[in-house]
Amino acid sequence: QEATSRYGLMSGTVATLTSLPTVFTVALGIVVLPALSKDKTQGKLHALCEKGRICVKLTLFICIPVTVLFIVSSRFIISFLYPNLSTEHLNIASTLLSISALGITGLGVSQIYSSLLFSLSLSPLSVRNLTISVAVKCALIYPVVYYFGIYGACALNVLCYTLSCVLNARTWKKIVGKTTQNYNLPTISIITILLSVPLFFAIPRLNAFWVFALFGICVVLYLYISIVAGVFSKGELMSLPFGKTLAKIKDFRSKK
Repeated sequence: QEATSRYGLMSGTVATLTSLPTVFTVALGIVVLPALSKDKTQGKLHALCEKGRICVKLTLFICIPVTVLFIVSSRFIISFLYPNLSTEHLNIASTLLSISALGITGLGVSQIYSSLLFSLSLSPLSVRNLTISVAVKCALIYPVVYYFGIYGACALNVLCYTLSCVLNARTWKKIVGKTTQNYNLPTISIITILLSVPLFFAIPRLNAFWVFALFGICVVLYLYISIVAGVFSKGELMSLPFGKTLAKIKDFRSKK
């Protein structure tokens, strides 16, 4: 009965939250597919690589801060959304959320690469990579769950998503060859970590209203600092929603 309850926390409570960022990556893949397929038929491999790079960068730009946010504020999020959980189940669910959050970026990026491979009519390669990832998970699930319980099962999900991402990225690199793949990952990571520090110390001391206000402030600062720090070029900003406004902010800071 307790095992069923814990599995319900992982598959229901936690999985519902960690799947939210991937909604964006799925939508991004669907939107970008027609354009990528058109470029393929015209033989524009360079344009295909560039659009794929921007999609991956956008996914990293969204998934990395969400990952850190879930890790830093896992207990607050679970207790706010599910106030009726017992203290024991609250501790379990918050730990599961922190572990599961580590797989958000891998799952999101993997979905983008799957869309890119599909645009080249190479979806069997993506299926192969996912099959390998699932096979590894299945091979490890018994000993890992035996020794680590539900936390081991959660960690195996993270391993599956991460391995699928690595295999898809490796397959994509083999197909397109050596191209410039600047994702500004160090800059995104540093900005995210710097903004997560005040959250880590402030959340236990604030009520829900001020926590959400702090979340909003951090989101605005994250966007602003990322633009100023050059995470996205002006051309990349222009291709995004509200791109003209974002580009003006970048130009204004550059002039100053």
